[in-house]
Amino acid sequence: MLAVRRALLLVAFYLLISAATAHAECAWVLWSETSVLTSNPIRTWWSIDETTETKARCDTTLDKFRQSLLAGDGSTRQTWRAPYIYTHDSDGKPIMSVRLLCVPSDTGPRGPKEK
Repeated sequence: MLAVRRALLLVAFYLLISAATAHAECAWVLWSETSVLTSNPIRTWWSIDETTETKARCDTTLDKFRQSLLAGDGSTRQTWRAPYIYTHDSDGKPIMSVRLLCVPSDTGPRGPKEK
């Protein structure tokens, strides 16, 4: 359970240090889908991590964010199986996943908005 708390704190930390906020005029949005795999049912939520002017910039930001998540804090092991980053407990069991996704600002992570 301590590993789950540390993993959640790690994700929360990275979400807090992403300095940008969502603005309607931005062209691309970096979303993260975080799932706690040890809860029943699995808890999942979406967060906006960054907004950018171009897809190329969003992709670059996604790569940097992924690398920082994979670096971890040393208390847990992280792996990447595209498009998911998994955090594992001391027994190697996945306890959390994060999926990063760049989408146009007029599209949510689940698809285009209905008009």
